[in-house]
Amino acid sequence: MKPNKVIKISGNKRMQENFKKTILDGIYINNDRKYFWNDRPGGCNVEKGNILLFLDIINNKGVLTRVKEKGSDERIYQILKKAWKDESESYRNYIELKILKIFENNQIKDVAKKIFKGQTVCRNFNDLEEEIQDIITRWISESEKNTKVKIEYNANKINCLSKKLNLDQHIIKSFYNSLKTKGFVILAGLSGTGKTKIFEEFVKCFPKVEKEFISIRPDFKDTKSLLGFYNPLKETYHSTPLLEFILRASKNYSEKGKEADPFFILFDEMNLARVEYYFADFLSILETKRFEDKEDALKNHKFKEFIKTLGINSLKEDNFRFTSQSIKLHSENLNDVPQELFLPPNLYFAGTVNIDETTYMFSPKVLDRSFTIEFDVGDFFEYLKFLKEDNTENNKTNMTEDFKTQLKKDFINEGKFTLIDKEKIKEFADKPQNFVEKLEKINSILKPYNLHFGYRVFDEIIMFLYNSQNSLLKFENLNEAFDLAIKMKILPKFNGTRQRLWDPIVKLLKEISIEKPENLIENGVPDLKSISNQKYKHTAHKLLEMLYKLKTQGFASFI
Repeated sequence: MKPNKVIKISGNKRMQENFKKTILDGIYINNDRKYFWNDRPGGCNVEKGNILLFLDIINNKGVLTRVKEKGSDERIYQILKKAWKDESESYRNYIELKILKIFENNQIKDVAKKIFKGQTVCRNFNDLEEEIQDIITRWISESEKNTKVKIEYNANKINCLSKKLNLDQHIIKSFYNSLKTKGFVILAGLSGTGKTKIFEEFVKCFPKVEKEFISIRPDFKDTKSLLGFYNPLKETYHSTPLLEFILRASKNYSEKGKEADPFFILFDEMNLARVEYYFADFLSILETKRFEDKEDALKNHKFKEFIKTLGINSLKEDNFRFTSQSIKLHSENLNDVPQELFLPPNLYFAGTVNIDETTYMFSPKVLDRSFTIEFDVGDFFEYLKFLKEDNTENNKTNMTEDFKTQLKKDFINEGKFTLIDKEKIKEFADKPQNFVEKLEKINSILKPYNLHFGYRVFDEIIMFLYNSQNSLLKFENLNEAFDLAIKMKILPKFNGTRQRLWDPIVKLLKEISIEKPENLIENGVPDLKSISNQKYKHTAHKLLEMLYKLKTQGFASFI
């Protein structure tokens, strides 16, 4: 990526302070962190869309930016004036910037001397000597690789997850990449194992925290329990916190498009009522296609009414990807509540579940549409060691705003959100690890027992592998990601008697090189660490656990 202009940030104390405040740190405007500079940086004329490279010669730091807007809004200027201590009002006209990357290089000061002569502090990139152009291009190219390595390292140790949760890394990475891929995860396991905690800490990883906590009650029967209803006697709509939250997410996406914030919803004790009843409309709508372009969206009369209710008068080229089908709310003429609800792509759902005599099992319809992550109790000695760690150090955050921004960009797939990209699936299917062949073999084993899976599960497993490989929270290798994908997407439908499940489980274990599985469960379920096949240890461990239940109880289920 080549800049249009190169701008010097000198050692002037005021300039250094302003550079830090409004470009490195950014300023909150309407709860969003934004980045600004004056509209003629270094005396250069710039236009919307220009790429600007700021070179801080004191700290040998480069900041590559894109001009998002040119503005003179009085309210924003007053905020900037205070930050810049601008008594001369020379910054009344400003530019809003998007930070593309920040890098360091100890050559910046020396190269800047060759770029800027005398009082010059801004140069057109194309006017620079070819040698200098090559150096700058190399800086930018190398920074992409170096920044990526640095972020991946930090991502495995970020305060909002690892330091606050006594969870194995594979659970944290499964949670992140499952939500990134599908947008709907089920968190299963014993009470008190971290299911709610991982959600609460995870949402803090982003620049703007948007979350809604919904406690499910046993009397939830249909969508009205979540989204409210119209009262004909009072001629008003009884709204709910969830409906208001979804409308806020819709407005956020309509206004910000590909840079929209992720909005997270947690259904606590999701199976206290029948999910197939109260969540049925969501399950159906989330699987429908999204509008393909702006024109496609505006052909839908109900959608036009919907965005009008949000106060949105027009669509842009990057904010049309709502669901093409909707959830019916009412049929009255109300100004504040739309008749039909279209779901934006920046919504993410998670549900915690426990299994006892007060709860319901999930149907295949629900399990097929989600990633199911299992939480278990670890070693109590390790837990005590975790608690005894330095609390002061534990509570420190190493989450810079720049890192949060990078994490958000990665999580929302650079504005594509949870898109199942068929082109990416075709591209990834040609990988030498033969994942397609392995899935085909697994499906052929399960098909005679009516436990096989369809194209949706296939697509989501491949996209999970693709996203895991191109993620800030990578697994150790793709085989580990594939192992966990099988456990999360294929095994949850295993539910039944010994007569139904014994043979397919034994055959599947032998397929992943676990010979004589019956001998391994003579004295109970073996520990995960003792599984001989390290390539599929998570899948093998879960299958052996279910096999043991079949042996001792005559019945087994994933959850």
